[in-house]
Order: sequence, then C-alpha cells, then structure tokens
Amino acid sequence: MIVVMKDGIVQQIGKPQAVYDDPVNLFVAKFLGTPPINDFDGRVENEKLITSYIEETDSARKRRYYKITDKGRKELADKKEEFFIFTNTARKVLNFA
Repeated sequence: MIVVMKDGIVQQIGKPQAVYDDPVNLFVAKFLGTPPINDFDGRVENEKLITSYIEETDSARKRRYYKITDKGRKELADKKEEFFIFTNTARKVLNFA
C-alpha cells in the first residue's frame, strides 16, 4: 500500500498499480506519472468523461472531488495509445530510439 499526501493531507491510499491506474485527482496523477502526464483545460464534465461532487472537510471548507467515468477511461486509453504512437515516431525521426 502507498499513501500520496499533499501539504500533510492524504490524497489517496491504495496499491501502487491501482493508484497509478485510477488517480483520484490531478495532483496524484502528476505525482505518479512517468513520463509526466499531459493535462489540459477543458469541459470534460460536459462530455461525461468525469463526474464531480462537493464535500465539506474537517476545516469546514468545501472541496470538489473528481472521478473518471468509464467513458473517460476509454477516452484516456485511446489518447494514451495516440500519444505513444506519436512519441515513438518522433523518437525515430529524431534518432533517439
């Protein structure tokens, strides 16, 4: 089991592969990503790629949490495949491979 924390606050607990495959938020995804993930702004909630909900914390601050949907997982897998094809081709062209 691993625990990912940010500023002393637990972000996610789980088996390493499970946390890597299904990060609870962008911080966890960026923290574990190698190579680093490419994040982008957009309205992915409107496309039903993620869901979100708000909870109050112990400090009485409201926090928004996000979770990837099954549709979002499929889209992510498709984009990862595109990215790997692109980077492998770029490496060959630039003679890095």
